[in-house]
Amino acid sequence: MLVQVLTDLPTLEGTGYDLDDFMEASLSQRIEGGAGEAVPAAAVGQDRDSPSHMDHSKDKRYYDKSGKDWHEWNPNEDRVYHQYLQDNHQKDRDFAQANSRERVDYFKWRHAHPDSPDKR
Repeated sequence: MLVQVLTDLPTLEGTGYDLDDFMEASLSQRIEGGAGEAVPAAAVGQDRDSPSHMDHSKDKRYYDKSGKDWHEWNPNEDRVYHQYLQDNHQKDRDFAQANSRERVDYFKWRHAHPDSPDKR
């Protein structure tokens, strides 16, 4: 059963998705029975064709289990994260090095502190 679930997952190559978070989210969605619709939509739901002044093709994405959404890691998000660490008197380090509890805390804070439209 698990082998079948793993072989059914879409490829993540070139999408910017964090594989560990995607696997965890995808497996839990499949177990709950909603993955047939949710996973393919999430995997292809990002609009790479929208006009932008910055190339975000190499940005990484992280799945927020409690918020049930994806967070795109780009230069702005990185700047906000380091400011968050400084404001909360935490050791400055890359988000990729944060443990799952630290990521949950940041995502909760981030949902309460969204960017204003003029800062995006």
